[in-house]
Amino acid sequence: MRIDTRTVLKDYEGNDIQNPDQNSNGKVEMKPLTILNALITALNDPAILLTPDGKPMIDGRGLPVYELFTAEQKGRSAQLSTKLYTNHEVDFTPDEIAYLKIRIDKVWNSPLIVSKLLAVFDPPSENQEKEEIQS
Repeated sequence: MRIDTRTVLKDYEGNDIQNPDQNSNGKVEMKPLTILNALITALNDPAILLTPDGKPMIDGRGLPVYELFTAEQKGRSAQLSTKLYTNHEVDFTPDEIAYLKIRIDKVWNSPLIVSKLLAVFDPPSENQEKEEIQS
């Protein structure tokens, strides 16, 4: 499956999703969230671990507890990150898509962003779109 990573993710009203980005001067600016930025975040940021009831796990200092990447996860994430930065249009294997979906679900907490990223890999068919319109 070929994906253009320069594509900007849109909100429910069709506007660009904005994401904080730190510039070289250290100032945080809001910039449109591209598929590239969202996937790089999913691949390289550790997820906050959750308790069995779905709340963030907190350590003794009151700070969130983050997952630790295994050597295999580090290698796989680095390989996919390199692939994403090498070309604007990227072909993913089914195995790579499965791994990206796992990382997206772990790292991104926003239903909007998760649904938009998953739709990149599983675009609705014409029949699904017609069924949604009719219901």
